Amino acid sequence: MNINFVMPAEAGIQKRPPDKVDATLRWHDSAGSKGFSTIELVLTIGILGLLALTLAPGMDSAVDSYNLFATRRQSITDIRAGLERMSREIRQLPSTSEINIKTSNRFKFGLPVGTDIDYQLSGNNITRNSDILMSGISTLSFGYFDGNETSVGNAASFRYVQIEITTTAGVSFRAQVALINASGSYYTGFTQS
Repeated sequence: MNINFVMPAEAGIQKRPPDKVDATLRWHDSAGSKGFSTIELVLTIGILGLLALTLAPGMDSAVDSYNLFATRRQSITDIRAGLERMSREIRQLPSTSEINIKTSNRFKFGLPVGTDIDYQLSGNNITRNSDILMSGISTLSFGYFDGNETSVGNAASFRYVQIEITTTAGVSFRAQVALINASGSYYTGFTQS
């Protein structure tokens, strides 16, 4: 279908010749248009395929990095929550006479509500009684310190419990928990790093 605009000669309007821009931007009907050739389409698809092959390994490693980062972030969040729970429960200890077991890798004590709590490392898990509190742990250690931050062995004289946790990925966490004395006030010096 060709569309031609014909100006009547009697109108006195002369047809202006097209300039360069008009000549390059002409519209053609579908019968006069060639479109893309098969070779052009095959070359375009081939170039896009090569680009995809070149970018795929980079995208794959980016997805793997994101998954590793997300897993590590979730592990750190879980460990911090577990460490906070341990700190909160140890802080509730009314006196050192409630401690049943106090070693470098196990801490068992009783709370005023009649509940015994036992923290220890079992395989790669820290357990609270028999329930898993944290996973992916390689070491758990407890340290016991007096008011001058000197390590003590006597249960009656310590005021701080230091909890150190190392994950299987090598990330370390530490919390120093101040115990409540008989009057109900906290000893100073709680730090977490």
